[in-house]
Amino acid sequence: MQVLEYLAHVGFNDPVIISLFLIFVLGVGLQWIAQIKEIPGIVLLLPAGMFFGAYLGLINPTTLFGESFYTLVTLGVGFLLFAGGLHLDLSKLKENEKLAIGRLIPINTILCLTVGTLAITYLFSMKWYDALLISSLLVVSGPTVIGPILDYANPNPKLRHIANWEAIITDPLGAVMATIIMYLLIIFRNPNSIMTSTTSPFNSALHLALQHSIFHISVFDDILFGDLVITAVLGIFMGCLLGVLLAAFYIQAKNRGYIQKNYLLLVVWMLVFGGVLLGEILFPESGLFTALVIGIVIANKEKKNAAITKKLNEFAEPIIIGILFIALSSMVNIGQLIDYLIPSLILVALYVIVIRPLTAFLGAYKYDITLKEILFLGFIHPRGIVAAASASLFALKLEAGGIHIPQLVPVVFIVILATVIIYGLFTPVLTRKLGLSMDSPKKSYEDNERSILKTLGLKLNK
Repeated sequence: MQVLEYLAHVGFNDPVIISLFLIFVLGVGLQWIAQIKEIPGIVLLLPAGMFFGAYLGLINPTTLFGESFYTLVTLGVGFLLFAGGLHLDLSKLKENEKLAIGRLIPINTILCLTVGTLAITYLFSMKWYDALLISSLLVVSGPTVIGPILDYANPNPKLRHIANWEAIITDPLGAVMATIIMYLLIIFRNPNSIMTSTTSPFNSALHLALQHSIFHISVFDDILFGDLVITAVLGIFMGCLLGVLLAAFYIQAKNRGYIQKNYLLLVVWMLVFGGVLLGEILFPESGLFTALVIGIVIANKEKKNAAITKKLNEFAEPIIIGILFIALSSMVNIGQLIDYLIPSLILVALYVIVIRPLTAFLGAYKYDITLKEILFLGFIHPRGIVAAASASLFALKLEAGGIHIPQLVPVVFIVILATVIIYGLFTPVLTRKLGLSMDSPKKSYEDNERSILKTLGLKLNK
């Protein structure tokens, strides 16, 4: 606060301008530096957000955006999942890759939940159900961190497909699972708060509709668990269905000439953001499935248009990633980070050395995947924006329900930063040592820009 007091003393006392300036400049500028140094941007973004936010007090997203902050975070995460979905082309997947992905996701989930819960319970002397919530947040990975690491490591197409699909599909699944666990925890520890809260899943449009048609509430304790699970499952289904319908609407409108070229990107973004918000009305986190499915459908039905959209998204993705990571990390308590640092690093070692290699071996060993390729898959599972956003949001919801888990946010953020650093720095080295790296040159920025503009019928001005 000393910096703000000094600025106020000299006559500049607008914290909104300061926060917005730092969020945007740090968010984009640090990723620019990270790209030059060929390291994942999150390695610089998280420490910067903690320093300028938690330490100096110059960034305060909840003051800046109020209660709308986490809605904005959800929109940002939804956009990133949509962008990730554009890379999921089913026609490029071979049968053995599909089988490997189909096994990796459930095995990763089971091992992260069981082994992670036991380890967190012991390392932090916690109740097992509180530890279960933290471990559920650490199941996910995500396109924002896996993509840059794959770009630097440049593995063969098989490994790139498997790693991309697993990370992107796991994100919304893990988010919904963690949300269910969080609400079950509130039901178990303080059920009255979940029925009166405006953010309760029992206030979602889908649950209210079911309440009048399927659920007949008579005894308070009888309805909570079953209603929550049924609503969550239907929420996932409705989110996916909504994504299919919006993508089909976009494709039909485009094919019939109702969308002009200069509006193609704007319309698809409109549908993505609108779909995320509508999905969230149905059930918390179901909007993420809507965004992801829109991306997947366009990637598989409109391949040429998907390629254009991916390239145009490259201009928006760094902005969203930077804003999200800077803003979320600014809310982390640095004192708690220090308090939980050692046991958190032990937890990271367990994830990196035991859980992930075991997941890769059990998930991929018999699907025409070599031992070297299994070693690669066993050394790439960084955590990303979904874990960060969910941890921050869950902490506020739990506090509102009278439940305090001080380890929640600091442990998740330490695991995020540590796994990104470890995998980001050493996965490219391991890939080359194993002989799995592809030496394909990247197109220059100007080539990418010229390709985009040419597709849109424009010219690059010299």
